[in-house]
Amino acid sequence: MKKIFKFFGSKNFKFSTVALLMMLCAIVITFFINVIGGKTNFMWDMTENKMYSIGEQTKTIVGRIDKEVEIIFLADGEQIRGTTEIGSWTWHFLQNYDKFPKVSVKFIDPDTNPEIISQLKLSDTMDIRKYDIIVKCEDKIKKISANSLFKESYTGLSFSGEQEITSAILHVTSEITPTVYFLEGHKQRDLNSEYILLRTILEINNFDVKRLDLNHVTEVPKDAKILICASPKVDLSRDERDKLEKYLEDGGRAIFLFDPVASNSRFSNFEHILEKYDLSLYYDKIKEESDTRHLADMPYHILPALTATQLFPGMDLSNFEVLLPETRSINLLRKDPEGVVVTPLLTASGSAKREPFGNVDKEEDLQGGPIDVAVLSEYNGETKSKVLVVGNAYFLTDSALEQYSRYFESNLLFITQCIGAMYESENDVYVMPKTNFLDTVTIKDSTAGKISGVVIFGLPILIIVSGVLIGLRRRRL
Repeated sequence: MKKIFKFFGSKNFKFSTVALLMMLCAIVITFFINVIGGKTNFMWDMTENKMYSIGEQTKTIVGRIDKEVEIIFLADGEQIRGTTEIGSWTWHFLQNYDKFPKVSVKFIDPDTNPEIISQLKLSDTMDIRKYDIIVKCEDKIKKISANSLFKESYTGLSFSGEQEITSAILHVTSEITPTVYFLEGHKQRDLNSEYILLRTILEINNFDVKRLDLNHVTEVPKDAKILICASPKVDLSRDERDKLEKYLEDGGRAIFLFDPVASNSRFSNFEHILEKYDLSLYYDKIKEESDTRHLADMPYHILPALTATQLFPGMDLSNFEVLLPETRSINLLRKDPEGVVVTPLLTASGSAKREPFGNVDKEEDLQGGPIDVAVLSEYNGETKSKVLVVGNAYFLTDSALEQYSRYFESNLLFITQCIGAMYESENDVYVMPKTNFLDTVTIKDSTAGKISGVVIFGLPILIIVSGVLIGLRRRRL
């Protein structure tokens, strides 16, 4: 009997009892959480970039619309909510919009309400069917297929609900849809194969995006709000130059993205246009000597400083870094023509160097930094016009945004804010696309060697030393 009482009074029994009670409590708590969770329909968005939630940009845009907007999901709402995980996420996501006073979200099943199709169909060419999402404002509607909100990629399933729905709201509530034209005919980067993400963000924010070959038109189309020329490999013809000049003289806006080109001749006609804005091109490639202003062991992949923070009013720029992989510099002529205001936007450091690139005439001036790599120039005469010149076109391509995903948001945010400044739109808030790209960290060779040494040798030695010290301490006790 004494042994039994001794057992129940021992430390082992007490520790075992406490452990058993803790395990039972965990089981009971887990049981009740599952019971309560099964009877409620509350969900948390645990994705890293809040893919199933709406951001501050959407809240600002939708919160200030002054027209009634309907979002109609052609499906049984309760069935969608309670069946598949994807359906449930979509149902909960749409409730984010129903909270705004000017937006109402409805679920209408066309199987039980077949008349809804004919009510929404504004033309014979519009094909509306079950599981479509209709965004409607007065007589304007935009159709979105629910299946198009989900896309499979190598990193998993992505959800583009916020981009699609907010874009549709912008479209149906806007009086006009401005057009952005990408110039062709000079071996530029291709809009449809290299700038899919850039095109998407423009379309999300209610821009119509088209291609334009100046050789096939008598003049730049009247609906062109902005022209973009991305990485031309050959110069403009005299006729094309005249058409571009006329467009700018009439108050146009143009964005020139010039990659370094190993050319045998200068872009004389491009430079003729830029000269009126007190700008020119350098035929070089920038090498950044400051370790903090380029990617590790990649001095030609520069991280320029933002020198015009007025483009980003009220934004937190603490984590803002634009990456320009292999860029050329922009020459500020400093002739100060009347009415022209030149604003440097991105600048390499004072340690940066300009290296000749191509076989053009030798540069007269190869001084070091700070070096301008992105410049906005405005002409404020009778008609106002603007040009943005960036010494890089690759940084906005799909491959660059994917490869350097850490800089994905900053690169796109930079160009959208520049477009906003050029277009002078009342909608100065842009919906940024969310991505499920995996982020990467680049480590110097020397740093990688140190980390390997710590993992391979340091940790085992630490474990052995700790074991010896604990063993000695127990022996003393």
